[in-house]
Order: sequence, then structure tokens, then C-alpha cells
Amino acid sequence: MISEVKQTISDMKQVIPDVKQMVFCMKQVVSFKRKDNFNVKKNVF
Repeated sequence: MISEVKQTISDMKQVIPDVKQMVFCMKQVVSFKRKDNFNVKKNVF
């Protein structure tokens, strides 16, 4: 049982960086889109 828990924890630790990376990428994309929209609006006016 304990070994299973340890295995799960080590799996989680490997997944966490991936999730952080994904979240970071999504934030980048979102902020990029916002800037893009902002620029488009500025150009229109």
C-alpha cells in the first residue's frame, strides 16, 4: 500500500511541471490575443 502511494506521489510530481508549463503557455496565448485585439482596435480608430 505504501509503495503504491509513493508511486502515485512520484507520478504526480512528474505531472505537475507539465501542468505548470501548460498553464504558462495558455496564459501567454491569452495575453498575446489580448494585445492583438488591442492593436486591431487601435488601428481601426
